[in-house]
Amino acid sequence: MSLVPLVLVVIAALIHASWNLLAKRAASAGPAFVFAYNVVATIAYLPWVVWLLATREQTWSWPIAFCFLASAVIHLGYSLCLQRGYQVADLSVVYPIARGTPAGCPETVTSTLRQDRALRGVCHCAESSGEVTALHA
Repeated sequence: MSLVPLVLVVIAALIHASWNLLAKRAASAGPAFVFAYNVVATIAYLPWVVWLLATREQTWSWPIAFCFLASAVIHLGYSLCLQRGYQVADLSVVYPIARGTPAGCPETVTSTLRQDRALRGVCHCAESSGEVTALHA
């Protein structure tokens, strides 16, 4: 790996860790903190969205709009649950559980839709779910 991608990955990891530490320290603010950082994110992304709409870089339709709305609702729910977790437990417990819990979701979806799945993916999901269960116990 060359130096530039390595430096970018390390910087991203530091930003991510700092963000989670900040979220833990702001746990007492609860939903107000979640609202505040979502407002900041919306304002930060607004110029890009305006540019996409103005240049017609993105084709919009009702299914695409529905997916955006569904994604926003899911992310809001995740953020509120994570913030609540930070209020009642330690960062070293909440974060791995929050990051590991969705690992079983792809396996559940593929099982429900009766799609073929590779043994490697099944093993990964089982391993991740086991790790989360061990941390939670």
